[in-house]
Amino acid sequence: MLIEFGAGVPNDATKLLVTCTVLNALASGSGILLTPFAGTSLSELEAMAKAAGLDTEFRNHLVVTTHSGGILEDDINVLPLDFMEIEEDMRKYQRSRKALEDRTQKGTLEIVGVSTVVSRYGWEAYSRDLNISAEMTKAEGALTIRLATSEKTEVLEKISAISDIHIGLQERCGTILFYGVKPKTQFYHISWKVEDGMPLPTLVPIV
Repeated sequence: MLIEFGAGVPNDATKLLVTCTVLNALASGSGILLTPFAGTSLSELEAMAKAAGLDTEFRNHLVVTTHSGGILEDDINVLPLDFMEIEEDMRKYQRSRKALEDRTQKGTLEIVGVSTVVSRYGWEAYSRDLNISAEMTKAEGALTIRLATSEKTEVLEKISAISDIHIGLQERCGTILFYGVKPKTQFYHISWKVEDGMPLPTLVPIV
């Protein structure tokens, strides 16, 4: 799945969508491998998880990729990567995913901030990895959500081509619009509410 954020979509809306996705996956007992999107804060995610009563799931079921420098290797919440050779880091990534699946006995949700990965390895290296990653996701019946901004047309076209679902978010007159690019849908307004500490989105059709 590709979620495309238009240039006017504020960072707070992006962070809220990521937080909502993470918390709902944790509540279902799934493992999550998160490559942070710009503005994602592990401490904020942890605070929201605690507020929702998911602090145990947060500690056991969420792993965030980060640079290996200065990070304790035994910290269960981080996957230290060197950001040098994508092939070597992907082997570490797949081992971490397998460990999560063994721990949860469920599939792992992967959330990937595309701009983060491209800045680490370059577009050419990431582009090569995309096809392999997409094939593995489909073969295993798993779900990968890639988060990207709309500035890089070449990047979006490539990721959209290997994604079964492509969702767009645009800002119009202070309102965040949600719509399907693939498959095509009508436009929706996103309304948010919090129940029992969980942020829940509601899609309101725009007629």
